[in-house]
Amino acid sequence: MSEVESAAGLRSAAAPCRRHAARGPLLAAAGWLAAAVAALAMAAVPYDVGESLCGAWGCFPPVPAMAAMHLFWCVAVAAGTHAATALRPGLLRPLGVVLIITAVATTSLVVGNDLTRWLAFSDQHRHFWPRRVGYALATTTDVPLVQSLAAGIACLTLARLHALGPAPR
Repeated sequence: MSEVESAAGLRSAAAPCRRHAARGPLLAAAGWLAAAVAALAMAAVPYDVGESLCGAWGCFPPVPAMAAMHLFWCVAVAAGTHAATALRPGLLRPLGVVLIITAVATTSLVVGNDLTRWLAFSDQHRHFWPRRVGYALATTTDVPLVQSLAAGIACLTLARLHALGPAPR
């Protein structure tokens, strides 16, 4: 018998049929897809701040588009982390370490490259370098720098909680 049956011939709750077992991952995938589409739809929100987000550190791109991409990366990284840990919960700690190392290394490269070019070009605006770092992180929407770091920290925290076990009652 491929199914777990009780003495009365009824299927137990521990072993659902294949059709119902596939429902959970499909619903999760549909939910993550809907969240990704909703995140990208944020770019259509009419919001214009004009020149108020400009300074010696640079001018920001349209805020709704930038926010939509950052939100999309949050959804994409969270969906990937959820899928990986749902399939193999033992991956929480290694995945967290890889995400954190990758995020820190990539952020260091992006910020370091941007600052060296900006400081060489703009000598009288050196005291704005912290704002320039924030500008570089906010406008780099091609890679999920901050999102990967947050997902890595969340993975390590969840791995730690799972290692501690359930709270005593």
